[in-house]
Amino acid sequence: MGCFHYFFFALVLFNFRSQAVTFGPKYTRIGDVYISTFGNTFYCDKIQCPAATTYDCLVFKEINPENPATTLRSNICRFLNGRRPQKLAQMKVLPKDKMQLYIRAKPNGEVKVLS
Repeated sequence: MGCFHYFFFALVLFNFRSQAVTFGPKYTRIGDVYISTFGNTFYCDKIQCPAATTYDCLVFKEINPENPATTLRSNICRFLNGRRPQKLAQMKVLPKDKMQLYIRAKPNGEVKVLS
């Protein structure tokens, strides 16, 4: 693992002190968000997309402005061929914490935490 990977890992741990973070070959877990590629399937948190034609995946967890006791969670896969994005309808769940989370991931294992 290169210096950049250690720096990135330390940065993620610093930003998510109370969240469990796990990295592996094409597998990432940040809190209760799971991202992985297995065979031809790219698993983006709660949705599955074809790995060969998926450009990236966006995961949003935000506090619901209408009811702060719940979290809105959205998953979107964007495709290489210009096909319309696949989106999972927003889900309202009781949060374990009051943290907002924005993640961009690619089928090759690249993950960026945007929050």
